[in-house]
Amino acid sequence: MKEHLFLNAPTALLFIDPFKNELLQLNNKAIDLFNIKQTELTDIKVTTLFKGSVERLLSFTQQVLEQKEAWSNDIFIYIEDEKTYLDITANLIDDKILLSCQNGKLTFARHHLATAQAEYQAGLTHWN
Repeated sequence: MKEHLFLNAPTALLFIDPFKNELLQLNNKAIDLFNIKQTELTDIKVTTLFKGSVERLLSFTQQVLEQKEAWSNDIFIYIEDEKTYLDITANLIDDKILLSCQNGKLTFARHHLATAQAEYQAGLTHWN
């Protein structure tokens, strides 16, 4: 059951070994977000996924190792040659890191939609 939940989580999850630069496990959303082919799964390094923002990833990883959790929105990946910033939340589990990644544009759009809906609902109670 736990494996099924991990694989089908609503955000991209990557379980990594920061000391070995290894991708230990990832879910279906991560495969889609990072556009990973099945044949690449065993050979891919974590830094390869974040090329262009490796320094930011290393700094973020260090923060997770020190504080046991962290959040960032300044790490990016390339999707179809376009720089795409991610919202990343991370937790330290033993000496490994679980990254939860989401396209920053999607998070931004959802925030504005939720704000608009809240303002609309507030207006309805005001007029009633």
